[in-house]
Amino acid sequence: APMEAMACGLPVLCSNIRGNSDLMEPLVPEDTLISCTGGMMIQKADDEDAYCRALTRLLSEPEKLPRMGSANKTRAEAFSSELVEEKMREIYERLINNQIKH
Repeated sequence: APMEAMACGLPVLCSNIRGNSDLMEPLVPEDTLISCTGGMMIQKADDEDAYCRALTRLLSEPEKLPRMGSANKTRAEAFSSELVEEKMREIYERLINNQIKH
């Protein structure tokens, strides 16, 4: 879901779990919140208060939201199916070539 929102050019508020942290490019870790290029992450997925604080902060700075969305859209392009397929093909070709040599 975060990648879909990013691809649509939206800011993202998510928890700090594997995958999300790869997508979101964390900038400034704070107590329970992490500021990111494209939004905010919450340290613990079940921290309801942190989600409220993060959402309040995002909504209090509406001028930053378009920039966050634009950064997310650009970031999501690095994870397009075409690029991922190309990288996977390169990995498999290297593995096959190494097997043939040995």
